Amino acid sequence: MCQHPITFPENKIEINGQHRHVFSNPVGFSYEIGCFSLANGCINKGVASLEYTWFKGFFWRFAICSKCYSHLGWVYQSGNDSFYGLILETLEER
Repeated sequence: MCQHPITFPENKIEINGQHRHVFSNPVGFSYEIGCFSLANGCINKGVASLEYTWFKGFFWRFAICSKCYSHLGWVYQSGNDSFYGLILETLEER
């Protein structure tokens, strides 16, 4: 990864009672994600979708690094509520 700052430990949050979640997508890829209130190092891409959402009632879009454009996870939104589900193995805590 490019070492661009993405988020900070103080942005960790719990969604559905947990910070960490493990999910599989429809083609069988598994991801361990962490939930964050902010990820200022990301840009959000794609059309918002409810298809195969991992969080009921939340639309998702891709969250990518604003420097190197690597896929880092997803941003979830429902009304005025939003959070990031970031792939933990792509993040480096400092």
